[in-house]
Amino acid sequence: MQNILKFGFQYINKCSYIRYLFLCAVMSLVGMVSPLVMGEIINHLAENAGEKVLIQNVIAFGFISVLQQGMSVIQSIMEARLNSDAEYRANRGIIEKLYNASYANICNEDPAMLNQKLSNDIGSVVNFCIAFFRDILINIVFIVCIAVILLSQSLWLWLVIFGLVITYIIVYLIGKRKMYEIGLLYKEAQTSFLGKLYGMIFFMKSIRNNGFVKMSFAKQDDEYKQYYATLYNQLSVNNLFYATVNMISLMAQVLLFLIGGKMVLDGKLGIGFLVAILNYFSGLLQSTDYFLSLGQNYQNTLSSYKRLLPYKDLETMVQGEGRVEKIESIGIQEVSFRYPGQRILFQIKREGLERGKIYWLKGKNGVGKTTFMNVLLGLYGNTYGGNFFLNNTNIRELQWDDFVEKKVAIIEQEPYLLAASLKDNMLCKVKDVDYRKKEQEMYELISAFGMDEFIEKQMQGIDTVYNSMSSVMSGGEKQKIAIIRMLLSDADIWLLDEPTSALDVDSTEFFFKELERRKTEHIILMISHEVPRNYDGIIRLENYAQNNGEK
Repeated sequence: MQNILKFGFQYINKCSYIRYLFLCAVMSLVGMVSPLVMGEIINHLAENAGEKVLIQNVIAFGFISVLQQGMSVIQSIMEARLNSDAEYRANRGIIEKLYNASYANICNEDPAMLNQKLSNDIGSVVNFCIAFFRDILINIVFIVCIAVILLSQSLWLWLVIFGLVITYIIVYLIGKRKMYEIGLLYKEAQTSFLGKLYGMIFFMKSIRNNGFVKMSFAKQDDEYKQYYATLYNQLSVNNLFYATVNMISLMAQVLLFLIGGKMVLDGKLGIGFLVAILNYFSGLLQSTDYFLSLGQNYQNTLSSYKRLLPYKDLETMVQGEGRVEKIESIGIQEVSFRYPGQRILFQIKREGLERGKIYWLKGKNGVGKTTFMNVLLGLYGNTYGGNFFLNNTNIRELQWDDFVEKKVAIIEQEPYLLAASLKDNMLCKVKDVDYRKKEQEMYELISAFGMDEFIEKQMQGIDTVYNSMSSVMSGGEKQKIAIIRMLLSDADIWLLDEPTSALDVDSTEFFFKELERRKTEHIILMISHEVPRNYDGIIRLENYAQNNGEK
């Protein structure tokens, strides 16, 4: 419990939460006054105390009701804001941890399932934390006040409450472990089911083009059957638990009616006060139900918290504080890499890359060419063997984020576009001081790559907003935008992963001419299955096992 609350409250605004708790406490006290006023109205009617007293009590009751409604609206707004802000901060905090950890820790994760985990589990934990102290405070105050009122009238009334508490403890101890196990299985099944359902939408184009529609729906049906089985088990356990709770509540209600009714008949209790007690009792049942269900809520939240632990406790990549101004060379010494639990993927003994040259990174499929670039970019942190040197500085001594942001431009096999305009996507790596000059150059490159017609067709022209999830834009158009973005950048290192795989012949010809023309200011490393039009050196990346005679 302590760990869950500690995790949740690091993202909850403390000042806002205290104000929220204060409002909830006031609402609870005002709510307790309302039945007493109603009881007074009934007593005065029974005693025929006069019209003036009746009007005064009715006005008081109306004022309290309006006050309750006003505070309820304010409470709902405050609660929604607390939840929204805390969930965003928690999601941002976890995602930031993912960004600051080695990608090797999550490279095998399904993005859709990971998204479901973070969204659902963080929401569950945050909601539990916000409600925990609020509900504990409100319900304890309410139960204590009602217990005092009932105890002042009869010891038997107090014993009913005491019996409920003892029964709750017994039921909770019996059912808590089973609820936790079933809840954990259900959440895992739900995440898997929703993740794959999301995949049906995300990969719709590929599924249809490959003729996998029937196969995919069949697998989705199997996934649903597994999900439904866990849902059925959870509902069975929960319903049994709540059936037991309802029986306890029903028995308590019967006892209260018998004891209170006997006191009215004996003249020991006014009928208005009995009505007030009966109104309180419905609230008392709700408070009792809260504590009876607290164990289940905690177990459900615990399962969500445990699923967040691997991401919450991700080890942050160790980065240096150094920076390099102008990169003239890249040195590679005994660089090797392996994924967790696997053999070494590749090893490069000694290579040197110099400014003003284009290097072709050559190797068979699966040998790790793209992985090699990712290692150089710090995606896997310090989990690689050997050393990279920028000029004479070991890359481990540098701040990777700053190095990648300012010194590297990349073209990926599937280019990433920001959720921004086409113009902003092409100019996002340009320094402010060069913006006007580079903007003009951008239009020249757009024409050279034959993108004028494509941009003219857009509703907002070059200001049209696209992103990488868009399927309207072709792969070739995305690749041209990524190429223009790189050509406009002043980054010292240009990394190209199959940069012309989706380009037409004319665009490919122009691209290599531009590389040759601009290479004097950059170190260019290119992955290509085909022989590039022009290059100055080759780096051969071969499988480590083959290099060392392993089979």
